[in-house]
Amino acid sequence: RERPVDPADRMARRGAIRAKLLDWLAASRHADAITAVRRAHIRHGGEGALYLFLKRR
Repeated sequence: RERPVDPADRMARRGAIRAKLLDWLAASRHADAITAVRRAHIRHGGEGALYLFLKRR
């Protein structure tokens, strides 16, 4: 299963932890509920923070 890619991650190297986190989310039993993973705004935690968008029920 291929996971969605944040456009900001294209053409750039990801850190090892971020790469593993995204792979872990894609392989999780909740993967079907995740619509997107995006970098968070600097005010919401800096470069290491992510937004996780979920499908509505």
